[in-house]
Amino acid sequence: MAYKPSSKYGALFFNAVHNSVLPVLKQETMGIAENIRKDVIRRIRRQIGFQGAPLTVKYLRRKIAYGLDFRTLIATEQYIKSIVVEETEYGARVGVRNIDHFGGPLS
Repeated sequence: MAYKPSSKYGALFFNAVHNSVLPVLKQETMGIAENIRKDVIRRIRRQIGFQGAPLTVKYLRRKIAYGLDFRTLIATEQYIKSIVVEETEYGARVGVRNIDHFGGPLS
């Protein structure tokens, strides 16, 4: 539902906020989201929080046999490279790009 100001002054205030404050907030949000993206990638690379989810021995052997990274979520770096910041209407979000993740030899 769109906001409808009840008066001329309300409309002026709404337009001022929408045209001056919102772009600044959007830019700040993009910066915060980029910091979050970097932190998520850092945590994956350092395996922070993965102690309770070890790879199975069979899967670990396959990764080693194919010369892939043995850490969780980092076989080929494809997942890490797909973590992006996307601009939204009022800011930004951190997520995984909607692409096909080809598993190669591990599929």
